[in-house]
Amino acid sequence: MCIRDSVKFVGVAVNDDPTAAAAFATSTGIDYTIGFDDGAVSQDYNVRGLPATFIISSDGVILEQIFGAVSAADIDEKLEQWFS
Repeated sequence: MCIRDSVKFVGVAVNDDPTAAAAFATSTGIDYTIGFDDGAVSQDYNVRGLPATFIISSDGVILEQIFGAVSAADIDEKLEQWFS
């Protein structure tokens, strides 16, 4: 089984119009859950820039923070590192 099949992906639109963010997600083929942040989540997670990727364990521990763009291959490598 592929690790991606057992991982939950959640996107967060930061300080964005929910309708516009949802339309953008649909137009780019994003099929995972999108949440909306008015700034509180960014503050709680100490986001220093966007895009930001957080790898979080099933018990809520932040395993890794990545600031800047990541490729699908980067994500696959990180998932393999943390969850295999």
